[in-house]
Parts: sequence; structure tokens; C-alpha cells
Amino acid sequence: GATGTVKTLLRDVLSKQFAQPMTIIPSMAGQICTRRALLQSILFKLEIPYEGLDEGEMRLSLLSYLQPADDEVRKLLLLVDEADALPTRLFAELRMLSNTSHEGELLISLVMAGGAGLEEIFAEPSLAGFRQRLSSRCYLSPLGREETFQYVRAQTAAVGMQPETLFTKDGLEAIFAA
Repeated sequence: GATGTVKTLLRDVLSKQFAQPMTIIPSMAGQICTRRALLQSILFKLEIPYEGLDEGEMRLSLLSYLQPADDEVRKLLLLVDEADALPTRLFAELRMLSNTSHEGELLISLVMAGGAGLEEIFAEPSLAGFRQRLSSRCYLSPLGREETFQYVRAQTAAVGMQPETLFTKDGLEAIFAA
């Protein structure tokens, strides 16, 4: 979705919805430019030591976390915001991570959010293997007039304010126009 189509809000809703069955790893693609940085980011958020480890050792640490000795398998949900800012070379690493399984059960799920540039990235021939792993694509469009009004009112009410005392009809119209 384009800027302003509440992708980050959607990511936050997914984080809350799946927090129980999975460990959530939110990340901003703009902060990740190498495979090493991606693995470090995941291990950091899991509070697993990563300093001084090479990429292979970091992957093994992640596998040890997902499949501990007591055989209680853990699952991760990687939520990548601004995925259109990811360097193409990282998609192969994300594909490999999403292939991680235990007794046929996938342990790492991936949700990517980004702008229109993400479709262009997916179209690159070098990402054919990644495209095959995509189970679904969703497209967000800007909120309509009434949806914008409802969103502003809901967000205002969520912080304990009365929306009707803060925003006039003209004010809501200006927010929608912006």
C-alpha cells in the first residue's frame, strides 16, 4: 500500500493477534542491509547473544532457539515493514528462513509490508524462488472519507478524548483532504 494506508497499524494489529502462539519479530527494512544485520536483528530481539558469531553460527543459534533440547518447538513471525527498502539479496535469506521446519511444520512465518515498489522487486527474475513461497498478497488502498472519519474518531477515543470536542466537521474534512 501507498504511504498513509495504515500498513504499520496493520503490522501492530498482527503483532497483538499472534503474540500468543508465536514470538513476534518486528523490523524496519530500512535498518537492515545485509544478511548479517538481518540475523543480528532477529537474535537481538530474541535476546540471544550474537556478537562475534559468523552468519552460520547465528543461524545455528536461531535453530537452537526454535528447536530446544526439551523438544518444545517455538515459532516466529517476522513482520517486515518498509519491505520495498530491502536490498534484493536479502530476499533469498528470508526465503531460507521461512523454509525452517520441524517434522513438517514451518517454524518461521513472514509478513512483509511495503509500497508499490515491492511488486517491482517481486517481479525480478532472480526472485522466482521467493515468489513461489508467497502464499498471499494483499493490497491496501487509501481510506475513504467515512473510513478516515471513523479512524480519527477511534484513535482519539482510544486515548480517552472525545472526538466531537476536538474536531469539527470541517476539521475532519481537512484531515481527509490531507
